[in-house]
Amino acid sequence: MNIRGPRKRMLVIGVAGLVVAIVLFVPTLNPDEKARLARARIDVSELPPGAFFEEKLQSSRVFILRNFDRQFHVFVVPYREGAYWLLEFDWSRPAVPCASTPSR
Repeated sequence: MNIRGPRKRMLVIGVAGLVVAIVLFVPTLNPDEKARLARARIDVSELPPGAFFEEKLQSSRVFILRNFDRQFHVFVVPYREGAYWLLEFDWSRPAVPCASTPSR
């Protein structure tokens, strides 16, 4: 029994399937024009060293910190129903209310 023929066919079919999957998947990595226009634009050129800026998005808050070395650090924190959703060590409470937000 010749086993080389079926192996070659399976290899060709596998490589062809991989090529088709890559060709279909790679274009979806780039956002479309509508998504590019909808993204948040934040001007941080005037942010002094040592200061931070908070941008409120729909379901999260973005904190931008400029340290004294003039480097930027960006933190995205989920925010829903008046609470910052932070991870706890025991995962018993996924939402931690912030002291500065009014309780409901």
